[in-house]
Amino acid sequence: MVDRTKVSRESLAELNEKYGEMVFETSISKSVEAAKSSVSRVPLCMTDSKLGTEYERLAMEVLSRC
Repeated sequence: MVDRTKVSRESLAELNEKYGEMVFETSISKSVEAAKSSVSRVPLCMTDSKLGTEYERLAMEVLSRC
């Protein structure tokens, strides 16, 4: 998960420097949407949410590397 803090940006920069192309391009935002989805028992991919779209994008990126 990524948030907009300086520490997150610096950590991501270090990961990219060390691991290069092995780091996924897709990032998952830090959001309360995940908790709300869990409580309501509605999968994120079944809603029109930014977070759901990010997880779908990450899944596609993972599958494209297999």
